[in-house]
Amino acid sequence: MIVIGSGIAGLTVASIMAQEGKKVLLLEQHDVIGGNTHTFKEKGFDFETGLHYIGGRIGKKTSNLRKHFDCITKNGVEWEKMDDVYDLVIIRDGENCEQYPM
Repeated sequence: MIVIGSGIAGLTVASIMAQEGKKVLLLEQHDVIGGNTHTFKEKGFDFETGLHYIGGRIGKKTSNLRKHFDCITKNGVEWEKMDDVYDLVIIRDGENCEQYPM
């Protein structure tokens, strides 16, 4: 199987197919894999171009998204608990402000 592009979708497909015993060739035009999820340095500063936080139920092992990440990484991701403030939707309408936990 040939997979073109090493963004999240390409890496996911390549990982799943390889885990199923398929021979996989992953092609990427950039010199770094990860698509929009890699980091780079410019003038001494670190830039993260992609995903910073996955909120909601991802911390729970029953979450479908969590199961997906665990499958493609063979449980290789260490999940960090973040403060509840990151799972908060704030809606502001002029003077009024309402907060809703996710």
